[in-house]
Amino acid sequence: MHFVKNKERIVKLKDPVQLRIWEEAQKTRENDIECLYTQQGLIWLAGRTEWIRSSLERMACIGQSAERFTLINRYGRDWTHESMKSHLQRCGIQTSPQAVWGRKIMTKETRYVRTVTFWVNQFDIAACGTTLIQPNGYMQVQPVNDWQKPPYRRLGRIAIRAAYALSWDTLQITLQGIPHDPNVHVTAAGVLDEPQEGDVVLQCFPVSRQATPSWVWKRYEEQLLKQAKEFAHYVQHREHAAIKYGMDLEYVLKDASSGSVISASRFLPYGGVAGCDAVRIHGRVLYPLMELRPRPSTTLDGLLHHLHDAMLQAWKWIDAKLKDYKQHKPNYVNSVKWCGGSLPHPLLPIGGHLHVSGIPLTPEMSRALDMYVALPVSLLEPTAGEGTSRRPKYGMLGDIRMQEYQGEGGFEYRTLPCFAITPELTMEVLSLFAAAVEHYRELSHRDSLRPALVYSFTEGHKEQYRELAQTLLMDIAARAGGSKRFWIERLHERIKNGWTWNESEDLSSAWL
Repeated sequence: MHFVKNKERIVKLKDPVQLRIWEEAQKTRENDIECLYTQQGLIWLAGRTEWIRSSLERMACIGQSAERFTLINRYGRDWTHESMKSHLQRCGIQTSPQAVWGRKIMTKETRYVRTVTFWVNQFDIAACGTTLIQPNGYMQVQPVNDWQKPPYRRLGRIAIRAAYALSWDTLQITLQGIPHDPNVHVTAAGVLDEPQEGDVVLQCFPVSRQATPSWVWKRYEEQLLKQAKEFAHYVQHREHAAIKYGMDLEYVLKDASSGSVISASRFLPYGGVAGCDAVRIHGRVLYPLMELRPRPSTTLDGLLHHLHDAMLQAWKWIDAKLKDYKQHKPNYVNSVKWCGGSLPHPLLPIGGHLHVSGIPLTPEMSRALDMYVALPVSLLEPTAGEGTSRRPKYGMLGDIRMQEYQGEGGFEYRTLPCFAITPELTMEVLSLFAAAVEHYRELSHRDSLRPALVYSFTEGHKEQYRELAQTLLMDIAARAGGSKRFWIERLHERIKNGWTWNESEDLSSAWL
């Protein structure tokens, strides 16, 4: 049970757990600040950047209570129309020429057939609706009950990316986009989430009670209340929490003799621990990638063992098919090599997606993962020439999706390339990732919020943050301890020596 006390904007659970909504229009009292010493939960800062900064300055106790409360919109910042458009475009998110930072939309008649407004809540959508832009620039919104259906899901993913890029946890975003392709088969559902040419951001605006429809505000409260419960429960029981890790890894198969790409669908089924994955190339949906989906585990050793099992299963499928080809198509292919990394073929960017359940995702954790994991791992990628990087289309900071995981809940961190080149490197990266998840509250660097660092990461200017990344590795290694510390220090030494992987080499021999 809970109730809302409108005067103080507090949604209460069984004390001392609370969701507190601090609004710019509401005067924050001293006892609201003092509650941070004794209570647990979530604080939603709903207001302009200047007011948020002022509120944070008053929270002198925040250093002591950071583990007990999570703050929403802590890093929110103001933008102009032009700075917003420029920043989003450099982050790979297309904007309309009429895009605005503010409530009123200045749009003209366009070729777009659909306008949709999303109310982003971190890595989820609180609400969305089809939108009619009125002559005065304001919007009339018709609610959409399920944003996870095409084409809303695709546009919703863009809205989530845009909000994160702009450093806001809750944000109202209006997009215009093209219809989804009805010819895409259901087994290729993943490609429906990819932005299409013509999908553009039209408007962004911080969420406030005064400017938000009541039905949307209610959904925000419901989602944030649930998150407050989950966060408080974890804080109270974290000593006994069983965090589970998983991953899915994409590889490109090539003819060992000619080096040409061979579609994984010629060897592997669509599903299972070793299968193939879809991509859209020049408008066509193909299945060229091998994808390994090892069973999750509560230990990193267990996860690595499951990955090895998936490797063996893939090898059995491929070996059996090669024998069949040798008998019936002797001139087709004799041997296959497995290529990992980030871009082993110009049209085939690949990734190593990490899955977590058993711990709630917070804005602080997501930014810690960007700083302490994504930046160091990017130093392992070979130096890319202009036009050869998979970013900004793939592998951007904050590329996270919430997942159900058969009712367990959790999230998928999708920023990293396919790092599983050798068992040793795989354990190094897994240890770094797990340490960041488990110790993020102790990790203070948030430089990933600076546009200059985002641009360096996106554009491959690694030397501009190499020293910072190495410092972060030593910082997290000291906090991790045990075997994780050993593997993180090995990764630090690898990066210090300038080691990078070779995306044209066959990695299967390191595993099989």
